[in-house]
Amino acid sequence: MVLYNFVWYIIIPPVLFYIACVALSILTVIQIADPTFAHIVNLSFPVWLILMIINIVLSAMITVRILAMRREIKSGLGEEYAKPYAMIASIIVEAALPFAILSIILLALFGGHNTAQNLFVPLLVQVEVRKVPGPTGQQT
Repeated sequence: MVLYNFVWYIIIPPVLFYIACVALSILTVIQIADPTFAHIVNLSFPVWLILMIINIVLSAMITVRILAMRREIKSGLGEEYAKPYAMIASIIVEAALPFAILSIILLALFGGHNTAQNLFVPLLVQVEVRKVPGPTGQQT
């Protein structure tokens, strides 16, 4: 919310996607856990879809805001002071891109009921849980 100065019409869609993801995830767990539950609709696909949408939309919103700030700083202070903002934006895009690409591939395979989807779920988990170096250089 800090990035958009509490502009609610920008903040509401990601919050709604998050609430929908939580609700669908709970329903998916209930559907999988209860053998007597009627499987009219497979709820796993919408959960994966919403997770992908949240990732892409939030990364895009943050990147656009950072690049807008870069443009303002560049016009006011010059190119030298605006360079870090471009680097930060590229870091955000590079961090979100592997998850987005794997999500799109997984959704295409999952929607087509292709068994190759089972190869991409572990990859997606590995991309989500990356180890980053701590302050002392140790893996956390």
